[in-house]
Amino acid sequence: MGKSVYSLALSDEIIAEVDRLAYQNGTNRSGLINSILAEYLQFTTPEQRMREVFDRMEKLLLSTEAEHPAFQLLSLPSPPSVINIIRRHGTASSCTASRRTECSEN
Repeated sequence: MGKSVYSLALSDEIIAEVDRLAYQNGTNRSGLINSILAEYLQFTTPEQRMREVFDRMEKLLLSTEAEHPAFQLLSLPSPPSVINIIRRHGTASSCTASRRTECSEN
């Protein structure tokens, strides 16, 4: 979607309010006016569409399995505990200085 520069004659009071609202919303004057006009004209801008997609993704990721059974986050297996490492390699004292790296990696 291309953008062009347009010249508009607006009252100073309106521009002051537009600037204040733009600052509150973390945007600039052009961005706010573009959003206001798009909403008024019921036109979805690419920025609005992207925000909708991310909002839906966030809702899906934060939903429970009951709400969306087809979409589940799989938990990764936890790393092996020290006890499991010792069980595989014998006692802790069997990990000598030369084998310490090998014992901690397995």
